[in-house]
Amino acid sequence: MSPSSEPHGRPIKFALFGASLDTGNMGVSALAASVIGLVLRHRPGAEIKLFIGNRSSTPQQYSKGVNPRLVQIINFRWSPKSRFHEHIAVIFLLACLWRLVPFRPVRECIIRNNQWLREIAESDLAGDICGGDSFSDIYGVRRFTFGTVPVLAAIMMKTPLCLLPQTYGPFKHRVSKQIASWIMSHATAIMSRDEESIELVKFLTRGQSKKPL
Repeated sequence: MSPSSEPHGRPIKFALFGASLDTGNMGVSALAASVIGLVLRHRPGAEIKLFIGNRSSTPQQYSKGVNPRLVQIINFRWSPKSRFHEHIAVIFLLACLWRLVPFRPVRECIIRNNQWLREIAESDLAGDICGGDSFSDIYGVRRFTFGTVPVLAAIMMKTPLCLLPQTYGPFKHRVSKQIASWIMSHATAIMSRDEESIELVKFLTRGQSKKPL
């Protein structure tokens, strides 16, 4: 999408994964604010929504600049006590069903009855920043695997995905490498913030014509 274009004459819809404005980790909050600021600089009218694992869907405030605004939260949960339609495992399975079933009425029914899937399906672009350094299994393969499920669901819904500037790896486990490689191979763009990550991206996407930025 060129800087001057708008899809169908409306503001673009941007979905942000992997960062939140309201967190005890100031670095992660700063990343979220920076990404939102960059999007608004180029698309002042953009509709930005945070897709995060959160108990509440209460909007968070972006206050940088002269025009503070509320950013909508599209939440999901891992807790077994969460509401059925908000559980990320349910969301992922529905996304897979949407991808596999070719019948339009079934697809429309799935999207109509799940807000998360509806919102991501309507997004023009999804960006994932993984807290800046969590696209790795250094915190454990379980955490990495669980953390990628929302992004995998977005890919299943065919929403264009941009991996935002961050550190990639290291990966110690084969499963983690396979998941990372699959996500990278389905990303529209991959942006890195360090040279070592660029080499890892090239290795994990070898033969797939993926150009890290």
